[in-house]
Amino acid sequence: MRTGIFMLVAIVVLQLCSVLLGWAGLLIQAAMAVFAAAAVANTLALRIFERGGLDSIGLGWRPGSWRNVLLGLGGGS
Repeated sequence: MRTGIFMLVAIVVLQLCSVLLGWAGLLIQAAMAVFAAAAVANTLALRIFERGGLDSIGLGWRPGSWRNVLLGLGGGS
C-alpha cells in the first residue's frame, strides 16, 4: 500500500513537472522533473506515514545551506 502510493505520487508529479518544464530544455527538464518528483513523493510519504518532513531525511535548510548552494552554482558556472 505504502509503496503504491509513493509510486503513484512520483509518477504523477514526474509527468506534471515534465510538461511544466518543457520550455527549459531537455537536460534541465529531465533533471528538475526527477528531483521534484522524488522530493514531493518523499515528503508526502513522510507526512502521511511517519509524520515527518524533508528534515527527517537530511534535506532541510540549515544555516550553511545558502553557502553550499552558492558554491554549487559558482562551481557549475
